[in-house]
Amino acid sequence: MTGTDRDLMNRPPSPRHPPSGLTTDDRAASTDHADTDNHPTSGGLRWRQQSMRFEVRTGGRGLVEITGPIRQWVTGCGIQNGLLTVFIRHTSASLVVQENADPDVRTDLETFFARLVPDGDPDFVHDAEGPDDMPAHVRAALTQTSLGIPVLDGRPALGTWQGIYLYEHRHQGHRREVVLHLLGEG
Repeated sequence: MTGTDRDLMNRPPSPRHPPSGLTTDDRAASTDHADTDNHPTSGGLRWRQQSMRFEVRTGGRGLVEITGPIRQWVTGCGIQNGLLTVFIRHTSASLVVQENADPDVRTDLETFFARLVPDGDPDFVHDAEGPDDMPAHVRAALTQTSLGIPVLDGRPALGTWQGIYLYEHRHQGHRREVVLHLLGEG
């Protein structure tokens, strides 16, 4: 960790966007917030960017919806139109945009991955942390570690049935760090 990373992690949150307003789910908690930078454009618009990190505690393999805290943070940033990047800093967990109305979709997705990448596959050499170790890395490689989501009118432009999920690929619960970066005009 660089000195700058340590400084960011220890810096108090901005008064405009306190982390206490971030979490609608007790599994997510803020760990960082970077202030806004303003950059004028030729048309008089101001380009701004904000970033923050938060932690998600998973209960083991499966999907954890993180749409609420992300939507709340984006709304509080004051950026009307832009691009939100959501990034997970891990190699055995990932991010997906998936249906958030019917939980059977999440069950079926897990059933599919269990068949596609079974735990304990004898062809895998890397099993330092158990039989789900390498399958977790393969699952993460097949999904995404970064999402790009347009922001329109101050909100993530998700469809009616879309939610943002952290997909934990290990059987044991973990603390996962998610980084948000929003760039746009405010």
